[in-house]
Amino acid sequence: MLRLTAVAVCHLLLWCCLAAAQEESGSPQIEESPLKLYYLKDKDGNLVAVPGFSFEEFEQLYKLKHRLLQPDQTPRYNVQRFSAAGTAGAKHAELTINVTVLVHQGGWVRVPLHLDPAVLCEPAQYKGPGEQFLHFDAGGKGEGYVSWIRGQPGQQHELVLKMLVPLASIGDETRLKLLAPRAAASELKLTVPVANATGEVSEGATLLRPAESEDGATEFTVLGLAGNFELTWRKAGAQVPEVPAVLEAEGAILARLGSHSVDTEATLSVQSYGAPLDRFHVRLPQGTELVPGSPSGYTVVPVEEGEQPTAKRRLVEVRLAKKTSGPIEVRLSARQTHEVSKPDEWFELAGFEVVGAVRQWGHIAVAAADDWQVVWGPSRGVRRVEQVPETLRQEDLVATFDYYAQPCSLTARLVPKKTRISVE
Repeated sequence: MLRLTAVAVCHLLLWCCLAAAQEESGSPQIEESPLKLYYLKDKDGNLVAVPGFSFEEFEQLYKLKHRLLQPDQTPRYNVQRFSAAGTAGAKHAELTINVTVLVHQGGWVRVPLHLDPAVLCEPAQYKGPGEQFLHFDAGGKGEGYVSWIRGQPGQQHELVLKMLVPLASIGDETRLKLLAPRAAASELKLTVPVANATGEVSEGATLLRPAESEDGATEFTVLGLAGNFELTWRKAGAQVPEVPAVLEAEGAILARLGSHSVDTEATLSVQSYGAPLDRFHVRLPQGTELVPGSPSGYTVVPVEEGEQPTAKRRLVEVRLAKKTSGPIEVRLSARQTHEVSKPDEWFELAGFEVVGAVRQWGHIAVAAADDWQVVWGPSRGVRRVEQVPETLRQEDLVATFDYYAQPCSLTARLVPKKTRISVE
């Protein structure tokens, strides 16, 4: 609400007095002027008369300023078309990539193209009415190849890139991976030196019927490639080699210490760099029990006691709705009870180990009530840090850690805060 100054209050009182006097005398009422007058604060807090500016208009502008209303915003650019064509060799595929970009704003516009792990063979060719330069973003946002374009709004710009894409072979199977930008229309035409080859593409892309050439090669046509795209091919009838699942897991763990329990929540991002997976096992922190939740896209099932290697660390199985290479995000909650009468009792804050993952790392945030003090015990595989991801930031955090291996350990216990009095 607006705070009225003395001038505005005087205007309001004068208007009310005139209206009351006219009502008592039976004289005609004051007619509302078609030109309304409103008082709004300026940057110095003074009220300024604003004629013809309604309260509804002011309310709408106020909501826009404080982002209470989010109007549709025109993107700075959009990739209209992405097309790639080339041939596959023994170790690399040679591709000629064409990218058409439509810019909607003036000045320099940053257009991430990604294209990892491809390597540029020669300088990029630019066709358009403006300016363009290309660089590789190895750090920062890590967006691979980035095109900077300057031109007028509504202009089209085209890039032609000649690139080498490494190929991975396992037995009779060959795989091409490419991190492609999202475009309104995208296409890949790749000729492979295999007769009667059959292919598979990653989820979201469409593989058309392969075409056979006279020289014994096969041409694949793929539509809708975007993001982490994969194309795999082999000779028809060839035995598909079994590729083991190579897991990688990143965790974000929040441990909240209370007077009667330790509640731990973990968000695990799991990815397979081999065969797709439909289930994996997670070992909970020592002494904790699984807290049932309502997951979406997966289920969590405790493993029977007789199947566990140790009774102190519970084992659960995460079952996915369908096979995927990930990354898949899983949320788990665990609880450990303790007694206030046992202040020397240590409890484990680290854990949530993805069994069999070759690489595991993440962050641990510890929160506690104001009337308790946390005493740290022995630890392994963790280090104390000052910053954690935004998802783990809480008002009552007492410490934050990174873990860089599994199994790791972070022990702590609670002691009441002591009152200290000093007299001078």
